[in-house]
Amino acid sequence: MALHRGSGSVRYLGAAQAAERDEVLQVHQVPPRLVVFGADPAVLALVELAPRFGIDLHVVRPDGPVAAPPGLPVSHYERRRLDTALAALRFDDRTAIYSLMHDASADLQIMQAGLASEAACIGVLGSRGKRRGRLAALQALGVQDADLGRLRMPAGQRVAGSTPHGIAMGIIAEAIEAIEQKGR
Repeated sequence: MALHRGSGSVRYLGAAQAAERDEVLQVHQVPPRLVVFGADPAVLALVELAPRFGIDLHVVRPDGPVAAPPGLPVSHYERRRLDTALAALRFDDRTAIYSLMHDASADLQIMQAGLASEAACIGVLGSRGKRRGRLAALQALGVQDADLGRLRMPAGQRVAGSTPHGIAMGIIAEAIEAIEQKGR
């Protein structure tokens, strides 16, 4: 939105570069979105920490409890089957996707859906030793090497150890970095 300093008139712009010299800009950025799959203890830590960083967190827990995790709005909680949830979700370039499912088949489905979208990054919790097998499975499904660069395996930067809060902090750091880099 551009406000003209002299007249007070308001214009809505498609790009900040369209502002005129005597206009003041007010830019509204969509908050980064983090979509997390699974029931790992780090999910609860993410529910606690993500809002503190201005992150719009969504939790997908297929066949999980009816109630959302404490502190998470019900509208940000999905408990339908994985294939149904993935079909309903849309991932844009301000979205990071992380699988904390601890299930190879589910991880593969989540990676495929993420790589088929505009998501900034797709992370999977697990050991470095699983990386080669996961990449081979995706390549066998026709995923191109160039697309594999958005994958983060193992998920999260190593910032504070392997505790649930440490993993959550690493995921937050990695997700924000990927989303900001994609926006440049």
